Amino acid sequence: MSVELEALKARFEEVHADAYKHSTHVLRDKLAAALACADAHAALELNRGTVKYADAALTVDAKCVAAHLRKAQAYDALNKKKDARRAAEAGLAACGKVRAANP
Repeated sequence: MSVELEALKARFEEVHADAYKHSTHVLRDKLAAALACADAHAALELNRGTVKYADAALTVDAKCVAAHLRKAQAYDALNKKKDARRAAEAGLAACGKVRAANP
C-alpha cells in the first residue's frame, strides 16, 4: 500500500505544481493588466491636473507661455484637439508670435 500511496502523493504534487505554475502566470498577467490600467488612469488624471494648474498659473500671469504650452500638451494628450489648438494659439499670442490659424 505504501508504494501506491507514494505514487499517488507524487502525482498529486506534480499536478499541484502544474496548477500553481498556471495560476501564477494567470495572476501575473491579470496584475500586469490592472497595473497598466492604473497607469493609464494616472496619466489621464495627471493631464487633467496639468490643465487645472496651467489655468491657475494663467490667472496670475495670462502671458505665461510655459503655462499655455503645458495646457496645450495636456489637452493634446487627452485627445482634445480643439482645446489644444486654442491653448497653443493663446500661447503664441502671449509671446507675440500670432500666426494665422489653419482651419
